[in-house]
Amino acid sequence: MTVENIQVALGERSYDITLGAGVLDTVGSLCREVGLNGVAAVVSNTTVAPLYYDRVRSALERAGYRVLLVALP
Repeated sequence: MTVENIQVALGERSYDITLGAGVLDTVGSLCREVGLNGVAAVVSNTTVAPLYYDRVRSALERAGYRVLLVALP
């Protein structure tokens, strides 16, 4: 899988966005690799969430996360 990280440069609030084919299915292991722990909240909207939430939830649960969906209208 080819993954590209793009940094959003906001000073102390900077963060990376990870893009690539297959990222949805490996999001749990990617989060573990960067040291994230605890509960994972997937934030989406009610139009998009049904298209990918099950895949993301499954990947996160395989990595040991408890997953919450926050679906906004």
